[in-house]
Formats: sequence, structure tokens, C-alpha cells
Amino acid sequence: MVYELDNKHTFKMVTVSVLFLVWFFASAFGVFYAWKNHLGWMAPILIGQYLAFFGLIGMLSMIGDAPKNVWFPSIFFIVGLLVFISGLVAHYGDTSMKNALIEVIPYMAAVIFMIIGVGINYINNMIMKRYKQQCIHSVIGECVDFNFGYGKRTLTKSPIYEAMVGEEKRRFTRSIYTGFSNPTLGDKREILVSYDDTDMYLENISDKSIKKFNLILGVIFVVAGFIILISLII
Repeated sequence: MVYELDNKHTFKMVTVSVLFLVWFFASAFGVFYAWKNHLGWMAPILIGQYLAFFGLIGMLSMIGDAPKNVWFPSIFFIVGLLVFISGLVAHYGDTSMKNALIEVIPYMAAVIFMIIGVGINYINNMIMKRYKQQCIHSVIGECVDFNFGYGKRTLTKSPIYEAMVGEEKRRFTRSIYTGFSNPTLGDKREILVSYDDTDMYLENISDKSIKKFNLILGVIFVVAGFIILISLII
């Protein structure tokens, strides 16, 4: 039963990820089409709506168990909202403002996409670097529960491991959520932990999946930004 539920969870995660990718590429194509057809004001609206919704979903997923990390997706939300509003201003504002924004917005969008792509991996690498400096003790942890970012309907979760440290049984958690390569309840995996902080651990299987996912997502943003930039230059 647990295995069946985990398969359903993985299927939902993959489905949602594919939908987000389709939505992303549709938005990117819309930006390219708008610019080539002299509808530059539509570009920031298309970009802004995606970034704002992407950030909103991230904020909601963090509120439950990782409020201290809400700042990161909120950047997406704020930037997306500002970009969206700039598109409206470019279309409905006065002529001088329209011309100025229409000229600069596509370049701004391309740069924002590339910064976000690099930022996703930079922040993840900084978090992993801090964990690696402190989580140096190897133990065998049993998955006993999960933390969910936003209620138990969320597609991403963070395993809670229980492990023996000397003669003491401890629970280890962390505020890193993923929908891939998670253990099922009762699974045992090797984890690296800190004896001084039970709110962090490293687990090789999940961490590899998180790194690959962030890398793919980051590359998508960078490539999309690069394509937009090249299309503007050509």
C-alpha cells in the first residue's frame, strides 16, 4: 500500500513538472512571438504571470514547515508582479513611457531569466556547502515520517529520519523538499548528520535528484534567457 501511494505521488509530481515545463516554454515562445510581431508590451505580461505564479506556489509550499525560506520564492513573486505591471504600463501608459519600456523590457526579461537560472543553483549549492561542513557523522536512519511544505496535499515532502547516536535515539529533519527519490515509511538509508543540530542532514540518493532537478531547471531558465537575448540582437 505504501509503495502504491508513493508511485501515485511520483506520477503526480512528474505530471505537474511536465505541465510547468509546457507552460514555461509556451510563455517563452509567446515572448518571442510578441517581440517579432511588434507586440513588445505582451512580453513582460507573459513572463510576469509565470514568475509570479511560480513564486506564489513556492511561497505557499514553504509557509507550512520552512517559513524562514519563504524569502527565496517571494523574490520570484515580486519580480514577476513588477514585470507583469510594467507590461500593463507599457501598453496603457503615455507614449514616451510606452516607447521606453518596450525598448528595455525584452532585454530586462532575458537578463532576469538568466539570473534566476544561475541563482537557483547558486543558492542550492550554498545550502549544500553549509550542510557538508556540519553533517560529518554517518548513521543509518529510518524514515519515520514526512514534513510537507503546505499541508499533506503538496507534491513535495521532506523525510524525517530516526537514528541511533550513541545510545540515544534522535530524529533528524531538514527544510529541503522534493518529489523525487524520497524513501517510503520504514526505509533505511545512510545519512550524514550533525550531532549539534538535528535540523539538517545529507542523504545521497535524494540529494542527487535535487541537484539534477535544480540543474535542469536552472539550464532551462538560462537557455530561455539566452534565446530571447539572441532573438533581440538578430
